[in-house]
Amino acid sequence: MTDELDLLPPALQRDATFWLQGKRPSTRRTYAADAAQLLELTGARSLRAIGPDELAAFEREIRERYGTHAAARKIAVVKSLFAYATRNGTLSRNPAIRLKTPEKRPRSVSERVPDLRTMIAAFARAHGRSAALVRLCYATGASAEDLARLRRRDVFAGVDGRGHVQIGRGHERIRQIAISPATYGALAPLLAGLEPNDRVFPGARGRQASTRTIEREIAAAGRELGLGRISARVLRNAHEAHALQRGAPPDVVAHTLRRAAMPRRRQKPKSWSSSTWLPI
Repeated sequence: MTDELDLLPPALQRDATFWLQGKRPSTRRTYAADAAQLLELTGARSLRAIGPDELAAFEREIRERYGTHAAARKIAVVKSLFAYATRNGTLSRNPAIRLKTPEKRPRSVSERVPDLRTMIAAFARAHGRSAALVRLCYATGASAEDLARLRRRDVFAGVDGRGHVQIGRGHERIRQIAISPATYGALAPLLAGLEPNDRVFPGARGRQASTRTIEREIAAAGRELGLGRISARVLRNAHEAHALQRGAPPDVVAHTLRRAAMPRRRQKPKSWSSSTWLPI
């Protein structure tokens, strides 16, 4: 805990030692940094020197500098610190009792959808298994479960230079989705040397990866690619939003994402899907 306490002045270190006790190392570092920021913004060297006016100015500054979630955490940390200092007798009254944390509104899945330019830029500079996984999930609208059980025989080249991916098993409706030459090329290193029944995205010892493993890999790749907090569901929504923006018929999008069957009057070859409207 010594490294975290180094962020704080000596007058606060004793109280902070017990305040941070029992918390995870990452939480201790975050709390200590937030406490140090409180002292920096108020110009105080101890909690006794901070009153309601200083805390009100601190709250305004934090709300202006940070988004809702970050501001809410920082203010909650300060309230926790003052509440602890009041309980242990360091302070006779709690000046932070009137601080209010911003109301956190959960971000919907649709709000996390990256814009099309960001997706194109990310895929242009990305290589490797994780990047190919995210790219294929976006291009096909496949679920994490679909990707976990995808086999080598389900991915093949077409005569038009595009690749084709077959999604679905057993009683489910099997969809054959066309993917661009670039996306098929990103998969090529993973497909090399695989037997027809081998998994394209295997887990440990070549076995089928769990859905949770695939979701974790997508989330980690999203952070590395600068796409933010993504998941297979976010990428499916991005596929839908971008395809509709570029003129894909809604019933074709619904069919590709397995949300509805293609109407009889619009029956096309199996490989006709909304992925053909995506520039990736």
